Amino acid sequence: MSESFVRPKNAAKQAGLSVSHMYRLVSQNQFPQPVRVSERISAFLASEIDAWIAERTNSARQQSEAS
Repeated sequence: MSESFVRPKNAAKQAGLSVSHMYRLVSQNQFPQPVRVSERISAFLASEIDAWIAERTNSARQQSEAS
């Protein structure tokens, strides 16, 4: 399977976050770190965003089941 890059605006949209909130989570190590693609461009790995979404979904479902 080939990996794909997601630019920050699209990464935030995919995760359902604003760009500023996404970067706040990045700085707190609660969201995947971006990858430097070139001197001026950074992007996120699509698989890491998908894994983050799955982790958040599973965590939320476990909390609702425990209630």
